[in-house]
Amino acid sequence: MSMSKVAVVGPRDAILAFKALGADVFPVAQRSAALAAVEKAAGLGYKLVFLCESLAGGMEKPLSELQERITATITIIPDRESTGASLARVKKRVEKAIGVDILFKGEEKA
Repeated sequence: MSMSKVAVVGPRDAILAFKALGADVFPVAQRSAALAAVEKAAGLGYKLVFLCESLAGGMEKPLSELQERITATITIIPDRESTGASLARVKKRVEKAIGVDILFKGEEKA
């Protein structure tokens, strides 16, 4: 998959590094704008949309409903205000996909 089909939604300072990696960024400062940006990215043909955890909190139901309507995959990623929940979700998805814990190799995060 080319990085041009990857979008990152979040606070400007948290997502600009992804632009250097070839992803397209959608800077937003508020949760209300984040959901609209995720939906816009999906409508533009992005296959993978990363959303910063700081903006995803409390939006589980709208994000779940949106995920049912679009073909893009929405993945919550940790950012500077992360609680660790998004990293645990990513770890669980990786384990489910490949059957092995490659992120922590059986060690619990300290």
